[in-house]
Amino acid sequence: MAPETIAPPTSNILRSKLEKKLAEYKARLEDSTKPWAGMESKPAHDEHQRYRRAAYKAYVLESVLANSEPSTTNNLRTALQEFYGDAFNEDDFATACGVIAEYCSDSIVPEVHGGTGLPDVES
Repeated sequence: MAPETIAPPTSNILRSKLEKKLAEYKARLEDSTKPWAGMESKPAHDEHQRYRRAAYKAYVLESVLANSEPSTTNNLRTALQEFYGDAFNEDDFATACGVIAEYCSDSIVPEVHGGTGLPDVES
């Protein structure tokens, strides 16, 4: 289950890391070596779970970083459901929200298992 809200980071260093992470997610979506290379967003989303997961994380993270107040996951869900229609995947969305919420938290070491983690930035 997705958290109800995701608060934006309070630390400038964490914000910088998250901005780099967002760029990483977007690069994954556009990677010409991936099976979805050359596909439009909706067919890639429908056919490739790895694309879908990166797309959801990118959308959620971009939305959180764009706001000074916590983002409501229900609003994020609604926007993605409207865009992807019946192909929207609740489990992948909940996972994306959980990962982004953990990355945005003030914990010293986010408890996200797997993946590439947060990139380093110079402070």
